[in-house]
Amino acid sequence: MVDGKVTSYRVATETDISKMSLATLTKGTSKIKNITYQTAMLLIEWYDKNHEKYGITID
Repeated sequence: MVDGKVTSYRVATETDISKMSLATLTKGTSKIKNITYQTAMLLIEWYDKNHEKYGITID
C-alpha cells in the first residue's frame, strides 16, 4: 500500500476491510488511533500471514 509492495485492493479483499477505510488510512485523512478494534485485528492478522511473502516490515 504505502511502499507499493501490495495494493489496498488486495488487503481489502483478503480482510473484508473496506477499500475506502484503507484509502483514508494510507492518505492520512484518517488516523490510525481512530480505527476500530476489529479493523486493527484484521490488519494484524493479515500482516502476520503475509509480511514475509511481500517483504513488508514495520518501522
